[in-house]
Amino acid sequence: NMATEEMVCYVTSQPTAPAGAAPYNIRKGVERLSNIRHIKPDVTELRGQGAVWYRNPGYYGYLALMFIIPFAYRFYMDRRRRLAGDVEYQRRQNAKRLADTRLKKAEKRLDEKNPQKFFGEMDRALRSFLADKWSMAESSLTREVIDQKLNVVNGGFAEKFSHLLEECDTARFSPVSRKKTEMKRILDEAFTVIRELEKKL
Repeated sequence: NMATEEMVCYVTSQPTAPAGAAPYNIRKGVERLSNIRHIKPDVTELRGQGAVWYRNPGYYGYLALMFIIPFAYRFYMDRRRRLAGDVEYQRRQNAKRLADTRLKKAEKRLDEKNPQKFFGEMDRALRSFLADKWSMAESSLTREVIDQKLNVVNGGFAEKFSHLLEECDTARFSPVSRKKTEMKRILDEAFTVIRELEKKL
């Protein structure tokens, strides 16, 4: 066995700090007497990390997600199965989205100086929206049927819808051209009526 050489240590007493001296002064005294260098500054409070985990809002948010995610996933899957197996339900759910798509297609025709095509797209968007909502053939939606069904909906939608369809028919079969501002106003009315009806039907 190998042994190291004997080491001799000389210990001197540390000067007593005066009453009320700051810990920082004591530390500086230690540094002058030796090669000690403090790694961390003095702290006023020591506590273990994670000791107050129950006070962290993120912990309760995590618990809430653990309960919400399974129910949300089940709702999503049930809705997908219903959409896949129920054609009428699928038509009702997609009615507004398809109507908005057709109205946006009509909006692109505002600069084509062709009111007939513009109002043709609008007429199709309005009628197909009701056909999808009521699960009916678009060809069977006469003005009388539309008025009869919309009369039971509060908000005067029968008059609003009838007015829009009349505007479309007049513009489609009339040689009188329409101004772009007027066409834009009617288009905005169609967007509004469909958005409001989506909440009622």
